[in-house]
Amino acid sequence: MKLLRLMLMLPTLLPLSACALSGGPVVGQVLEEGTHKPVPGAIVVVRWRGVLPGFADSRMVCYHVASTITDEAGRYRIPAWSKEAEKDWQRRIIDKEFRAVAYKAGYGLPAKPSQKEKIVYVAPFNGGVKERFEYLNRVISSTSCVSAGTSYRSLYRIRSAIYEEARAIAQTVDEKRYAETYKGLVEGILVDETKPTKYDKSGRLINVNPEDSFKPEELK
Repeated sequence: MKLLRLMLMLPTLLPLSACALSGGPVVGQVLEEGTHKPVPGAIVVVRWRGVLPGFADSRMVCYHVASTITDEAGRYRIPAWSKEAEKDWQRRIIDKEFRAVAYKAGYGLPAKPSQKEKIVYVAPFNGGVKERFEYLNRVISSTSCVSAGTSYRSLYRIRSAIYEEARAIAQTVDEKRYAETYKGLVEGILVDETKPTKYDKSGRLINVNPEDSFKPEELK
């Protein structure tokens, strides 16, 4: 009798272990702080994170990332997603959450963080070039997701936009040289690490077969 019960439970138990990671949909809006005006054309990055328990201590890990662009009303929508947990540590993640970050040239962080997880506020940026580069670095750090698997490709939108802004605002030789460092972050996303790769003469990771590289137009 116990064996029969176990066999009846298997169909419901197997999908949970085979597809342990999922999220969304996430629907929200990007608004300008103070005026509450919608901000169209902003890039929104949503990261799913959780706590990975350890023997000595626990750490926060990012396991999925997605991005999109706001419409004329500042609205954004990240569709629901699910994927198999390919590694054991992915099945052990607890206290899962998601965070949204918005970026647009000319805007920066608000004075006060939003208390609503799906409403993202941005504020007009009034600093100089040096402060802007510091802010761009913060955006890159707050949107990175090293354990995201192939979903990291969605970061191409924001990193390429940051690179273009950095090139546009750079004035001095040092600033222009620093702006070029963002180019490597963009090129790194083009590499499909699930396919054979190698290092080129500049030490950059590239696909052995160029046709294997991720193509930005594949982003929806």
